[in-house]
Amino acid sequence: MFFLFQMLIPTTKHEFGFLPNEFEGSFDGVIISVKPDFKETSEWVNTRTNIDGYFYPPLVATYEFDPDNEKTRKKVSNSEKPATVFHLPPSHFVVVNKPVSLNDPKVSDEALIIHALGFLFGTTLQFKEWRFVGRVPIKKNNSLLIRNDTAIHFIEHLYSWWTTLDPSLQTKVINIIYLHTKACSIKSEWESFSLQYMILDAIFNVYSHLHPPPPRRIGHAKRILFLCDYYGIAYEKNLVEEICKARNELFHEAMWADTILGMGRSNRRFGRCLGRLNEKLICSLSGYNNKFSKEAWHRMGWSSFDLFKS
Repeated sequence: MFFLFQMLIPTTKHEFGFLPNEFEGSFDGVIISVKPDFKETSEWVNTRTNIDGYFYPPLVATYEFDPDNEKTRKKVSNSEKPATVFHLPPSHFVVVNKPVSLNDPKVSDEALIIHALGFLFGTTLQFKEWRFVGRVPIKKNNSLLIRNDTAIHFIEHLYSWWTTLDPSLQTKVINIIYLHTKACSIKSEWESFSLQYMILDAIFNVYSHLHPPPPRRIGHAKRILFLCDYYGIAYEKNLVEEICKARNELFHEAMWADTILGMGRSNRRFGRCLGRLNEKLICSLSGYNNKFSKEAWHRMGWSSFDLFKS
């Protein structure tokens, strides 16, 4: 009877992509591995990737259709346009034994692991059956230098922490990590900043559910300072003030860099700075308190993502 019960415990397996390196790893109950056709898939993706390192939506067109013989007749003139959504071939698969969530793939154990890989390796990843919207980074678009063994250690830690959360917080954490991988691909500075600030607010929301409320309400102007002080993250106070000013100007006046949206450029790359802060906050929120999570986030250049030794 015990043997039959063991056989009924679910095991899930999902293909995903496109992760442009042969990363593999495993920990208790989870296996991440490359697909056998990884080399051929990589060649297909690389030959179609733009010189800037992004895979762009393919062109689609409208065709006249003959209902009598069910064959296309000819392409409609001037109907070509970039596809709204598109597929990329899978490069890897993930196996999870005894997953916590089985009902909704987008907030499942596999979703957390897939988006965490995208977070670490600077790309956007998705299930094989799902489609992408907008450009997808093939060349990594973050500044993290990370070893494969450190990556699997972080994912194991993140997953273990995530399984302790209630379902609503699990969904919020997956959403935070996924949106961060999307925000790093946005070209417009003010749009990137806007999404990264929403991610910052979402992180503060999860923090607020996990910790006793502070004696006073923490407004937007103080949230960055509060989170950095709480988690011991270095910061530049003048930059924080400038970011808060830019946030108020954008959200309340629909302006950017003191001018019309799309016509001004910030000198401090606020969106990228916020993205770097959110990377450190995601680590800190999950309790992965390595050296990387404490370093200042206003400096540009590569950052070493080191192993957290508890």
